[in-house]
Amino acid sequence: MVYEMSYLPLFNVKLRDFMNDAELMLQTQILAKKYVLENVDCDNYTVDIGVPLSYAVGPSSLGCELTQNADEHPWCKPWIETEHDLLKLEKIDTVNSGLRARSVRLRNEMLKIKDSYKVRFNDGHEFTPADNVGLAGGTDGAFTIACQLVGPEKFFLDIIDRPEFAKKLMHIVIEKE
Repeated sequence: MVYEMSYLPLFNVKLRDFMNDAELMLQTQILAKKYVLENVDCDNYTVDIGVPLSYAVGPSSLGCELTQNADEHPWCKPWIETEHDLLKLEKIDTVNSGLRARSVRLRNEMLKIKDSYKVRFNDGHEFTPADNVGLAGGTDGAFTIACQLVGPEKFFLDIIDRPEFAKKLMHIVIEKE
């Protein structure tokens, strides 16, 4: 489902709008699948719908503030610097925060409007592609998420200069993710 985002310019859709509007996300994915089925010689015949926000789910759900321009993927501002920050990190509810919470909200909104979006094939077969709206999980591993929480250069230095801090951070990320 994620690759549909590469078709956003074809439909004059800004990535930031796509990531925040359930109906636009649903419409664009259906149009992208239609485009592929009609114009690309491939064996991709599915019309699966989902919430493709997997690339920053982990760090955003662990307190990273997201920054995003209209046509760019969001990036996370590092925030972990001290032992006190690690204590705050341990208390974060990763299910109900960041992109994970947004993904669930967008999925629920899509499910409410799904019956307005039927697909009909030439043979008359009709179905609702959003009957099973998927949720993408995080795509980053614990080390990558730790780098995003601290900043890559700082985390590499922490491994050398503050190994116990780095270990504790890794342990929290692994437990939370």
